[in-house]
Amino acid sequence: MSFWEELHAAITTILKREIPEIQTCESYPVIKTALLAPAVLVELASFEPGNDPGTGEIALRARFEARIIVDSTIPNAAFAVRALVSEVARVIHQNSWGMNVSPAEFLGASPDGFKPDLDAYMVWIVEWAHELHRGDSVWTPSGIQPHTIYVGVAPEIGAAHEPDYIEVQSPSAKPTYNREFEGGEARRTAVYKQVHEDSSTDTTYKLPLEGELGGRAYGEF
Repeated sequence: MSFWEELHAAITTILKREIPEIQTCESYPVIKTALLAPAVLVELASFEPGNDPGTGEIALRARFEARIIVDSTIPNAAFAVRALVSEVARVIHQNSWGMNVSPAEFLGASPDGFKPDLDAYMVWIVEWAHELHRGDSVWTPSGIQPHTIYVGVAPEIGAAHEPDYIEVQSPSAKPTYNREFEGGEARRTAVYKQVHEDSSTDTTYKLPLEGELGGRAYGEF
């Protein structure tokens, strides 16, 4: 079963389990004869660009629709369909269906008259969206692993000064280190990350990588 088949199956299974009154809960049914109602018909309606995760995967915003169908001849059908719509929206809200997708964003619900084969029924449509990523990430166990880099200022470098090292942040992050230096005095830093393991002692060291700010030479990463 493909990812998309699993996702649709998870949605219909959970909706039916959470709302036992639903008699039919399917994806993309072919409606040839009478439909056993109340019914909920689920389909993936469209894709939009999502937020790029920076991993080489494609980010998709998948918009889903569920058509809520009630027999228009039953007593209080107008109230019944709206009550079922509210229950479906409740189950959908923030639900990930046990799949690797973002929690559902409820987009809205309204009467639907765009399915000619459902003209004999009272139909509403519930819409929601998930963000998800498809493809292979460049950050795989066999590739480069994300890590945190810290920087210290000489002479306060080395293991004894690790608590004084400052985490390197993105340009948009608030600076956490505002130490000032006098005049044009050369400044030296040490940068480290946890990279070395001594196989004889099972000890991990934070190796300083020294360089001169404003100078020509830096330690190699």
